[in-house]
Amino acid sequence: MFAASVNTGIASHIDKLIRGFLWGGAEQKHNVHAICWKTVTSPKENGGLGITRTADLRKAVLAVIAFNVLLSPFTLSKVMSIRNDWTGNPWEAHIKKGSAQVWKNLCYGLQLIHLAVRKILDSLSDIDVIRDPWFNTLPFSRIPTFINMMEAQYDYKLSSLVQGNSFFCLVIVGSKIF
Repeated sequence: MFAASVNTGIASHIDKLIRGFLWGGAEQKHNVHAICWKTVTSPKENGGLGITRTADLRKAVLAVIAFNVLLSPFTLSKVMSIRNDWTGNPWEAHIKKGSAQVWKNLCYGLQLIHLAVRKILDSLSDIDVIRDPWFNTLPFSRIPTFINMMEAQYDYKLSSLVQGNSFFCLVIVGSKIF
């Protein structure tokens, strides 16, 4: 499972090989580049060639691996949680001195997920929790419950529920992770 992540040194060497092939340069010979590498690796919609940087691909793979560990908490993460004093909360994963590279990669992937979830929730902070369909196709006021939400007098904005790191519970409830 963790063999899918590529070392950063190997990723930069792969990028160097791609640049050498693209620009036709040899080790001793330096050609003039008509376009910078950042433009080459940008999407085609933005005027680039759509070539993916290996470092960006590595980040995506680490985030996918970390998310898969979160979705199946009774596999590898059970062993890792005992070994690294992990409580299971992904925002409390920390790297101790002498940690294995697998654990460091998992913590880095969890940090990437944390940043992505935080960015999504910051953009959704003006959503009314009860009246807007933000969680399901129906708003909470239309879902049958024992509470009469049609007469709710309070405005519950998503930003009022998100304080500190407690937003994890709001996002992962849909995936049945607690």
